[in-house]
Amino acid sequence: MKTYRTAFGVALVVNLALLGALGGVWWRTRHAGGAEPTSAASAVSPSSTAPAAGSSASPRAPATPTATPLAPVQLTPQRLQQIGVTFGPVREQAISTHVRTTGNVAIDERRVSSVQLRFAGWIQQVFVNSTFQRVRQGQPLFTIYSPELVTTEREYLL
Repeated sequence: MKTYRTAFGVALVVNLALLGALGGVWWRTRHAGGAEPTSAASAVSPSSTAPAAGSSASPRAPATPTATPLAPVQLTPQRLQQIGVTFGPVREQAISTHVRTTGNVAIDERRVSSVQLRFAGWIQQVFVNSTFQRVRQGQPLFTIYSPELVTTEREYLL
Protein backbone atom coordinates (compact mmCIF):
# COMPACT_ATOMS: atom_id res chain seq x y z
CA MET A 1 0.00 0.00 0.00
CA LYS A 2 2.85 2.37 0.85
CA THR A 3 4.54 1.86 -2.54
CA TYR A 4 1.34 2.85 -4.35
CA ARG A 5 1.12 6.06 -2.33
CA THR A 6 4.77 6.83 -3.00
CA ALA A 7 4.38 6.20 -6.73
CA PHE A 8 1.26 8.41 -6.81
CA GLY A 9 3.08 11.20 -5.00
CA VAL A 10 6.05 11.03 -7.38
CA ALA A 11 3.77 11.03 -10.43
CA LEU A 12 1.86 14.01 -9.03
CA VAL A 13 5.04 16.02 -8.42
CA VAL A 14 6.40 15.20 -11.90
CA ASN A 15 3.11 16.21 -13.55
CA LEU A 16 3.00 19.50 -11.62
CA ALA A 17 6.61 20.24 -12.64
CA LEU A 18 5.79 19.55 -16.30
CA LEU A 19 2.71 21.75 -16.04
CA GLY A 20 4.81 24.57 -14.61
CA ALA A 21 7.40 24.20 -17.37
CA LEU A 22 4.72 24.28 -20.07
CA GLY A 23 3.14 27.33 -18.44
CA GLY A 24 6.51 29.10 -18.45
CA VAL A 25 7.10 28.30 -22.13
CA TRP A 26 3.63 29.54 -22.99
CA TRP A 27 4.15 32.74 -20.96
CA ARG A 28 7.44 33.47 -22.72
CA THR A 29 5.98 32.98 -26.20
CA ARG A 30 2.97 35.20 -25.43
CA HIS A 31 4.98 37.98 -23.81
CA ALA A 32 8.20 37.96 -25.81
CA GLY A 33 9.62 41.51 -25.84
CA GLY A 34 11.39 43.15 -28.79
CA ALA A 35 10.89 40.23 -31.17
CA GLU A 36 8.25 41.89 -33.34
CA PRO A 37 9.11 45.08 -35.22
CA THR A 38 5.50 46.29 -35.53
CA SER A 39 2.12 45.45 -34.10
CA ALA A 40 -0.14 42.79 -35.56
CA ALA A 41 -2.50 45.43 -36.95
CA SER A 42 0.24 47.03 -39.02
CA ALA A 43 1.39 43.62 -40.21
CA VAL A 44 -2.07 42.88 -41.57
CA SER A 45 -2.66 46.17 -43.38
CA PRO A 46 0.40 48.03 -44.69
CA SER A 47 -1.57 51.29 -44.96
CA SER A 48 -2.28 51.46 -41.23
CA THR A 49 -0.86 54.29 -39.18
CA ALA A 50 2.00 52.62 -37.37
CA PRO A 51 4.49 54.79 -35.47
CA ALA A 52 7.76 55.48 -37.16
CA ALA A 53 10.71 53.30 -36.26
CA GLY A 54 12.60 56.11 -34.55
CA SER A 55 9.69 57.53 -32.54
CA SER A 56 9.22 56.40 -28.99
CA ALA A 57 6.26 58.62 -28.14
CA SER A 58 3.60 55.91 -28.26
CA PRO A 59 4.04 52.55 -26.56
CA ARG A 60 3.91 49.44 -28.69
CA ALA A 61 0.45 47.81 -28.89
CA PRO A 62 0.19 44.28 -27.50
CA ALA A 63 0.30 41.55 -30.10
CA THR A 64 -3.12 40.05 -30.87
CA PRO A 65 -3.42 36.61 -32.35
CA THR A 66 -4.63 36.78 -35.94
CA ALA A 67 -6.58 34.08 -37.70
CA THR A 68 -4.90 32.28 -40.53
CA PRO A 69 -6.03 34.00 -43.72
CA LEU A 70 -8.17 31.94 -46.03
CA ALA A 71 -6.52 30.81 -49.22
CA PRO A 72 -8.38 32.00 -52.32
CA VAL A 73 -9.70 29.35 -54.64
CA GLN A 74 -9.01 30.03 -58.29
CA LEU A 75 -10.91 28.06 -60.92
CA THR A 76 -10.60 28.36 -64.64
CA PRO A 77 -13.72 29.28 -66.63
CA GLN A 78 -13.73 25.78 -68.14
CA ARG A 79 -13.76 24.19 -64.68
CA LEU A 80 -16.54 26.53 -63.52
CA GLN A 81 -18.61 25.42 -66.50
CA GLN A 82 -17.87 21.73 -65.84
CA ILE A 83 -19.09 21.84 -62.24
CA GLY A 84 -22.12 23.97 -63.11
CA VAL A 85 -21.37 27.22 -61.29
CA THR A 86 -23.74 30.00 -62.34
CA PHE A 87 -23.87 33.65 -61.29
CA GLY A 88 -26.90 35.89 -61.16
CA PRO A 89 -28.23 39.01 -59.52
CA VAL A 90 -29.39 38.82 -55.93
CA ARG A 91 -33.16 39.12 -55.65
CA GLU A 92 -35.78 38.42 -53.04
CA GLN A 93 -38.30 35.69 -53.84
CA ALA A 94 -40.41 33.08 -52.11
CA ILE A 95 -38.79 29.71 -51.48
CA SER A 96 -40.70 26.73 -52.83
CA THR A 97 -41.01 23.73 -50.55
CA HIS A 98 -41.98 21.35 -53.33
CA VAL A 99 -39.31 18.89 -54.41
CA ARG A 100 -40.03 16.72 -57.42
CA THR A 101 -37.94 13.62 -57.83
CA THR A 102 -38.15 10.07 -59.10
CA GLY A 103 -37.92 6.91 -57.09
CA ASN A 104 -39.14 3.39 -56.55
CA VAL A 105 -41.81 2.48 -54.05
CA ALA A 106 -41.24 -0.80 -52.26
CA ILE A 107 -43.35 -2.73 -49.78
CA ASP A 108 -42.11 -3.15 -46.23
CA GLU A 109 -41.81 -6.93 -46.31
CA ARG A 110 -41.70 -7.15 -42.54
CA ARG A 111 -45.32 -5.99 -42.42
CA VAL A 112 -46.67 -8.28 -45.19
CA SER A 113 -48.55 -11.39 -44.12
CA SER A 114 -49.69 -14.37 -46.16
CA VAL A 115 -53.01 -16.10 -45.54
CA GLN A 116 -53.12 -19.82 -46.22
CA LEU A 117 -56.17 -22.01 -45.71
CA ARG A 118 -55.83 -25.62 -44.61
CA PHE A 119 -58.98 -26.79 -46.32
CA ALA A 120 -60.57 -26.60 -49.77
CA GLY A 121 -63.36 -24.12 -50.43
CA TRP A 122 -64.30 -20.88 -52.15
CA ILE A 123 -64.64 -17.28 -51.13
CA GLN A 124 -68.19 -15.97 -50.73
CA GLN A 125 -67.66 -12.36 -49.64
CA VAL A 126 -64.51 -10.15 -49.71
CA PHE A 127 -64.05 -7.32 -47.19
CA VAL A 128 -60.64 -6.18 -48.45
CA ASN A 129 -61.04 -5.59 -52.16
CA SER A 130 -58.02 -3.63 -53.35
CA THR A 131 -54.27 -4.03 -53.33
CA PHE A 132 -52.46 -2.10 -50.56
CA GLN A 133 -55.68 -1.45 -48.63
CA ARG A 134 -54.89 -1.10 -44.93
CA VAL A 135 -56.02 -3.99 -42.76
CA ARG A 136 -56.07 -3.87 -38.99
CA GLN A 137 -55.38 -6.79 -36.71
CA GLY A 138 -58.55 -8.84 -36.16
CA GLN A 139 -60.37 -7.37 -39.17
CA PRO A 140 -62.03 -10.05 -41.37
CA LEU A 141 -60.60 -10.38 -44.86
CA PHE A 142 -63.24 -12.64 -46.43
CA THR A 143 -65.84 -15.32 -45.75
CA ILE A 144 -65.31 -18.78 -47.16
CA TYR A 145 -67.59 -21.75 -47.86
CA SER A 146 -66.07 -25.20 -47.64
CA PRO A 147 -68.16 -28.37 -48.02
CA GLU A 148 -65.50 -30.31 -46.09
CA LEU A 149 -65.61 -27.81 -43.24
CA VAL A 150 -69.42 -27.85 -43.11
CA THR A 151 -69.44 -31.66 -42.98
CA THR A 152 -66.81 -31.66 -40.20
CA GLU A 153 -68.78 -29.07 -38.24
CA ARG A 154 -72.03 -31.14 -38.47
CA GLU A 155 -70.23 -34.29 -37.32
CA TYR A 156 -68.80 -32.40 -34.36
CA LEU A 157 -72.19 -31.06 -33.36
CA LEU A 158 -73.75 -34.56 -33.47
